Amino acid sequence: MEDRELHTETVSREETDSTWTANSSWEGPLSALSRPWVAALFAALVLTVFRLSFVFYPPGPYSDVWDYSQLARNLAEGEGYVSNFTYPLALHYETEPPFPTLWRVPLFSSLIAFVFWLTGSPSLWVPSALAGLAFVFAAALTAGLGCRILSRPLAGVAVLMVVLLPHLLSSALWGLTENVYVCFVLIAVWAMFRNTRGFDLAAGAFLGLSWLTRSNTIFLIPGILVWTLISEVTWRGGIVRATRIFSALCAVCAPWWIRNAMTVGNPFVNVASYLPYTFTETWPAWTLLRTVVPTEAPLPESPVMELIQRGLGNLWTFGFIQRFLSANPAAIGLYYVGLYQAFRNRGKQPKVWAFAAFVGVSETLLVLALCFINPEIRIYSTVLPLVYLVALLPLVCSFQNRNWTRTTVVAVLLLL
Repeated sequence: MEDRELHTETVSREETDSTWTANSSWEGPLSALSRPWVAALFAALVLTVFRLSFVFYPPGPYSDVWDYSQLARNLAEGEGYVSNFTYPLALHYETEPPFPTLWRVPLFSSLIAFVFWLTGSPSLWVPSALAGLAFVFAAALTAGLGCRILSRPLAGVAVLMVVLLPHLLSSALWGLTENVYVCFVLIAVWAMFRNTRGFDLAAGAFLGLSWLTRSNTIFLIPGILVWTLISEVTWRGGIVRATRIFSALCAVCAPWWIRNAMTVGNPFVNVASYLPYTFTETWPAWTLLRTVVPTEAPLPESPVMELIQRGLGNLWTFGFIQRFLSANPAAIGLYYVGLYQAFRNRGKQPKVWAFAAFVGVSETLLVLALCFINPEIRIYSTVLPLVYLVALLPLVCSFQNRNWTRTTVVAVLLLL
């Protein structure tokens, strides 16, 4: 009897999923570029980003792009992933230059180094070019996912929301990592939708690449687990699928973790892990990172109550005010409506619900983590393309019912 019920549930879930997929002509993550006029628009976007990069060149004296460039130069010259300078706090691990890099994961600098090696000369244009191309690819990947989850018109709205997002655009112009990270995450999400062994391994591999680009991939892990558990009929199936994904992630990140373990004895070492202790009463502003701690002495910490007070204080200023204003209050409001709608229709559209649950869990964890670690909107913006896709879910019915007036008004509000 249980086998019959399980078979019935499996068939019904496959039928609803196949019906939902049949409403989309989406095949690959960049299939939106298959139409000539769409490809022309994205080509124009590439030219626009490069023109803006020229306007904003050179970057400011305190931009992270200088650090990425000097790390890439050392890699291109065969010196390894080392730095000519370090944070005073990192002198706890190594006191003589060149210093092992313990504050930046290696992938973006490695990509820059590869271009330096090909061209034979380091240039600050290289990180800006890579970040600018990643910005355009992130928009194209958003279009591909939008065609799958929403519809072509709403996918276009999602693309405009991403393109007009100032934090991702500024990261592209300044040659930073956010857009490269977003590309890897969106490709991983696309692979998750395919729900086969091979694509699960691909999803894990791209999540590993995103981890090697920005460490905040760790806040996606619980959301991925929720997705796998929802997408499978049995808990065992969900655990098996999650194991495949996380195994591929670990395989990609293993060389970096081994390098850290061999260098300083800690595979997950990162100076950024001490950011929660900054801006507290014990360690005001950046004083902790500028403190030299002898090798034989323990690294400093802050009292737990100071950490809690700092995090709770940021919940209102960052977690609510800055987050709503930077992402567009209308978009955040529709995002919560989209989460509720996906939950309500979970029986008819289980794949949409699994995706929405992943976004909801990941976005919530990222906001909470940033409140206690480093409340910076630029980092939060990396999850906004996914948030915008969920925010547009409530408009799908309006498009199907051809309620153009209401849909147009809401779309305009989302683009403000």
